[in-house]
Amino acid sequence: MNPATITASTVTLQAQGAGSVVPAAVSYSGLTATLDPTAYLANGTVYTITVAGSVADAAGNPLPEPVPPIYNPPPP
Repeated sequence: MNPATITASTVTLQAQGAGSVVPAAVSYSGLTATLDPTAYLANGTVYTITVAGSVADAAGNPLPEPVPPIYNPPPP
């Protein structure tokens, strides 16, 4: 992966139905990208992580398709 393409604006977290993204720090090391929210996440809320199509591999090739994983924190 091209670490320069993995940023807080290309990897985002958003609560389902929310109009804005959750503030977060994004880092990349080795083979792992990490999104670390800087705001509290609400229990029982579904969050969507979005990886932009501008994220690219080391050769500059963009990801072949969107990556839409979903994260749902467990209830307290």
